[in-house]
Amino acid sequence: MNALIQLGLGHWQVYWLPDSSNPIRGRAIPENSLIEIYDPDEEAAWDTLLHEVVELKLRLVTQPYREMCNALIGTIEKLTYTRKEQFISDLPKLLKIYEESIEETNPTTHK
Repeated sequence: MNALIQLGLGHWQVYWLPDSSNPIRGRAIPENSLIEIYDPDEEAAWDTLLHEVVELKLRLVTQPYREMCNALIGTIEKLTYTRKEQFISDLPKLLKIYEESIEETNPTTHK
């Protein structure tokens, strides 16, 4: 497909697999450099192909933002995990302090 080459997707393959029972009109599978079109109508299939190509090109535009968000999420997860582990480590000491303060307030209570 000359249009795919011009759009920088010359290494991609496109399969037209007409299937009127498929609720999906088409899909791009980036890990396989593959676009599958399921529309049974040829004109609709071309529209779906255009849609998938535009979506692929937009993914390239938004990729830096996805990578940045994923890196930020990873950093926050590490920070949250560290704080949670510290809290869990401190919990027995906190409970002991609480228990001692109750015993000081009410010295007749014993367990």
